[in-house]
Amino acid sequence: FYARLFEMNPGLRTLFPADLSLQEMKLAQTLVVVINGLEHSDALLPTLQKLGQQHRGYGAKPAHYVAVGDALLETLAEANGPSFDDEARRSWERLYAWVAHEMTRSAAG
Repeated sequence: FYARLFEMNPGLRTLFPADLSLQEMKLAQTLVVVINGLEHSDALLPTLQKLGQQHRGYGAKPAHYVAVGDALLETLAEANGPSFDDEARRSWERLYAWVAHEMTRSAAG
């Protein structure tokens, strides 16, 4: 994911630490929390709000969420091959749009 993100958006590299191992673990854990929490999405809101506020402190801008979403979808498509069909892509697009919306909304105020 990060290699793709930085390939697509080289300017974002400066927002991340040199060693991405902890960052990779945090991303994986966050995806697990979000996916496991889908049945009770209201319970996820405080977590997403906190993440949004943290990311604002790291310098994340709304446009960065678009770049991350694009890289995430491309990474998922590559990792899942033919099983990442149009329905799967649309589901992930909706999920990511919701997550990004809640994070940016929280970061804005």
